[in-house]
Amino acid sequence: MYIMLFMGNAAYQNNISNFLAANSLDERIVGNLLALVPVAGMAGQMLFGAIGDRARYKNTLIVILSCLGAGAALLLGFSHTLWLMAILLCLYAFFQMSIEPLLNTVTLETLEKTDSAFGPIRTAGTISFALMSPVLGLILSDRYERLPYILFVVLLLSAGSALFLPKVEGRLKHGSRARFGQLLKNRHLMIMVGFTFSSLCCLYRRRWAAARRCLAQHS
Repeated sequence: MYIMLFMGNAAYQNNISNFLAANSLDERIVGNLLALVPVAGMAGQMLFGAIGDRARYKNTLIVILSCLGAGAALLLGFSHTLWLMAILLCLYAFFQMSIEPLLNTVTLETLEKTDSAFGPIRTAGTISFALMSPVLGLILSDRYERLPYILFVVLLLSAGSALFLPKVEGRLKHGSRARFGQLLKNRHLMIMVGFTFSSLCCLYRRRWAAARRCLAQHS
């Protein structure tokens, strides 16, 4: 599944700005619009991470998120207005960016039982990213309106491959309570979280304000 997931990442990251530009959006609007996407992705990771801990099987949640992300990608192919594209891009990120953390959890918990290495699996995904970038460039060949349909197919294949993953149960599915206070007592973790959050706020503060102005001008 890592191969399919990284293929989708290669398609999205390398071509989404060209797709938006092909819909007659100038570079300033494209940049501001893409600044909204990571915010939606972070919100999805927090929400679905909590849901995954309480799910019967995390694998089921991965399949559902893959299908929902595929649906958002497909609808993106039929959108031609700024507001609709902004909503669908945020929905796509909301679902798709939550898949990899869940997949990492499933993989690591499975490998822990077999005493296997995680590195080769991750490397296979990285290689697929590198190989698919030029291949997708040839497939699209300046026809960037095809991108949403490629994302749709890749996410459907990801959902299918997730069905064959070893089943991993949510850690809190038996009703045990998460000890959130223990995380707050971890000084190194809190420093890292604080630094990351502060950096993201500084990075996206101006982008967010500019994005709101652009959306207001095109409403």
